[in-house]
Amino acid sequence: MHERLATLLDFKYRRLFKARNGDPGRGRSQTGKNGKDIVIEVPPGTLLYDEETGQEIADLVRDGQEVLILEGGQGGKGNQHFATSTNRAPRMAQPGIP
Repeated sequence: MHERLATLLDFKYRRLFKARNGDPGRGRSQTGKNGKDIVIEVPPGTLLYDEETGQEIADLVRDGQEVLILEGGQGGKGNQHFATSTNRAPRMAQPGIP
């Protein structure tokens, strides 16, 4: 939330908010980079509801108050997780979960 915002008019023109994906891992068993968080600023006094159930999620009453709505997915497993003593360079991987 930020004091300079007074209305939710910005949401009329931008309805989809999507955080950036992380980067894939590289060679030598290096893990990839995590994706960036996305922060959506709303004016104080905003109520957040679950669209499916209608249940109130949060009441943002103070300036600077933050609430985690959705958590990012989990990355998959790369080749290194499937390596064995007889198969040192497997050509398989497991995708991540949204």
